[in-house]
Amino acid sequence: MRFILNFVLKQMFMTQKDNGNNDSLFKFEFKETNLNFFLNVILAALATGLAWRMRGESGFGGMNGMLIPGMVLTLIVFFIWGEEKNISPTIIGFMVLLMAVTANGWGTINGQITGVLRSIERLEPNYVAGYDIRINPLSGIFAMFLVGFGWVPLWAILIGILFSKPEYDFKGFIKIAIFYVLFRYVGEFFLCHLIIPFIAPNAFELFVDGLVTEGYDMIPWHAYLAHFKDQIWYEGIAGGRNYAAMVSNLASCLGAIGAWLYMKYGIKDKVASSLMMKINLIFGFAITVSDIFLFINFGGLWRESIPNPPEWLPGWSLWEYSTGFIAGGLTIAMLLSHSRKNHNRKNGKDIELQQRINLDNNLFDMKHKDLFTFLLIFAGLFAYGFCGGMASRLEKIYSNPYLPYIPYTLIAVGFVFYVLVFIGKIKFPPLPKNLNCLFGILVNVVVWGLIYLFVNHYIPVFDWLGSMRIIMFVSLLVSIIIILVIFKLNFERAR
Repeated sequence: MRFILNFVLKQMFMTQKDNGNNDSLFKFEFKETNLNFFLNVILAALATGLAWRMRGESGFGGMNGMLIPGMVLTLIVFFIWGEEKNISPTIIGFMVLLMAVTANGWGTINGQITGVLRSIERLEPNYVAGYDIRINPLSGIFAMFLVGFGWVPLWAILIGILFSKPEYDFKGFIKIAIFYVLFRYVGEFFLCHLIIPFIAPNAFELFVDGLVTEGYDMIPWHAYLAHFKDQIWYEGIAGGRNYAAMVSNLASCLGAIGAWLYMKYGIKDKVASSLMMKINLIFGFAITVSDIFLFINFGGLWRESIPNPPEWLPGWSLWEYSTGFIAGGLTIAMLLSHSRKNHNRKNGKDIELQQRINLDNNLFDMKHKDLFTFLLIFAGLFAYGFCGGMASRLEKIYSNPYLPYIPYTLIAVGFVFYVLVFIGKIKFPPLPKNLNCLFGILVNVVVWGLIYLFVNHYIPVFDWLGSMRIIMFVSLLVSIIIILVIFKLNFERAR
């Protein structure tokens, strides 16, 4: 196998003598760029799919869970464009936080694609009668799209800024973010409550009836403002949790639109605004199309058209995995296409290689301030997600109060390791920044993948024949292989 791989790579990257023929050199560069394009897109799809499925697993969720795909996809971006976009540990950590902080709720929304809004009876913390009402499936699909469109707007803004021609400082980003916040909260406090009765009339009426049943003399708008962000209270009213989630999702979309309007018409940055909007649309498309697995798993239209959903198809798990797979792959494909087109306009047929190598620009060759930032932000986010998720799983599985200390001990050892790097006791080979990012992708994929496969509720019996488990295992294995192939190709070119 190794012989075959080496032979193929050798043939693919064999240097041709020019002999005055520029076409031969052009064909070689074009072939290499296409290979990079393919490898990067497949890696982004598989690794982000793996990470997004992990995001929804036991012990993760919400902002904590979004740190995983946020870290993976951000590192992939900076692996490809790190040298060109002036990578720094600060910006990596900041972007990961921005992707995680805007994560919204969808628990009652992802099943509405079937045309049914359903909830089982709840006994705690407050009794809530179950409900099962029919809605317009198109309304359910649109509600799902809103979840994805408003999922990563601040992260999308920074990506747009990174690829834009004008130079932005931190204040420039803050100005754009202010418009996001302004439009978001105008929507959350006012506009969303006027829009939802039209786009989701059945869900709106359910909450109205729920308020009456519980003896509240107020309309949904008043109820939402009176109990702002009080999730427990919403869950105590039939339709309350769903209404609150829809308001939050729609408000985030309005915030994204407000930021886009300012970027395009206020500061007139067509490139940044276009890329930002495309990323929001990609995430909206990804999370909506992936919902087809839940549509099948829940029984199809009205939850009746597919009376016997296949047992081997885990709808919720595949929905999560496919969301990351599609969103990660399409985002990187779109950015790579943008980079290629932008460079072609400047240099004709001179195709730019996607990885630029600079051996003097080492991620660990930083000033003390930068390394401290790296420890606090980059390694800190990894430690937070790792400890929170793994400790929760260990405690749930084994009911042992001491086992959760294992991940905290591992992180302490890791911190000591970084201190040794800081004082020069451990030295890294002179790898360029983007290959250090590739190493970071490898660490994240392996750690999160192994936690998913070996430290979860399947223990002590491994259900290796489960379809989702096979998909995750194959994704992990192929991601590792692609990372090693990319690393070898780039490192050999850098020598």
